[in-house]
Amino acid sequence: MKKVFSCIWMLLLLVACVGCSWLGGRKTPPEADAKMFYSGKILNKERLSQGGNLLLQPFQAGPNVEANPQLDKISFRIMKGVSDSLKGNRPYFNILLDDEKTVQEADLVLQGYITEMHKTSAINGLFGKNKDNLGIEGKLVDKNTGEVLAVFSNTFEARDKEEDHKKLGLRAGEDIGQFIVSQMGKTNLEGEKQ
Repeated sequence: MKKVFSCIWMLLLLVACVGCSWLGGRKTPPEADAKMFYSGKILNKERLSQGGNLLLQPFQAGPNVEANPQLDKISFRIMKGVSDSLKGNRPYFNILLDDEKTVQEADLVLQGYITEMHKTSAINGLFGKNKDNLGIEGKLVDKNTGEVLAVFSNTFEARDKEEDHKKLGLRAGEDIGQFIVSQMGKTNLEGEKQ
C-alpha cells in the first residue's frame, strides 16, 4: 500500500512539473515596450509646438519616497534622458538646466516627482527575480502664464538585473522627451501621422 501511495505522489509531482513547464512563461507582446506612457496628455498642443527655452527642474521626492543622494542621482538621470531625447529638436526647445541665471530665461518648465522607488520581489525573493521599480509623474508648464501644457505619469520596471534605478531614470527621461516630441504634430505613440 505504501508503494502505491509513493508511486501516486511521484506521478503527481512529475505531472505537475512537466505540466507547468509545458505551459511556458507569460510572453509580453512587442508593442508593450512601444507604449511609453500609460497616462499622458498634451493639454495645449499649439503652445507646446512653439517651443522655446525649456527649463528642466530636478524631479523631487513624492509623498512616499525618501529624499536622499540616490534620488538626486536618479533625478539628474531623468533630466539627462529628457535632454538627450529633445536634442534633435533644438529648433523647438533650447534646454536649460535649473540655476538662478537660466530661470529668468525659461519659457517652459518641466517639473515632476518620483512617486515610487523600490525593489519588487516575488514572495520575498524565493521565487522569481528582484527588480527595481521607478514611478514618476510630472507636468510641463508655461512659465509666463502658469498654464499646464502637458501632464504625464508612468511606472517603469527593470528589464533585467543590470537595470538599476539610475538606468530606469534615464529611460524615464528619454520616454518623457519622446512623448513630448511625438505629440507635436510629428507622430503619435503608434507612429501614425497626426
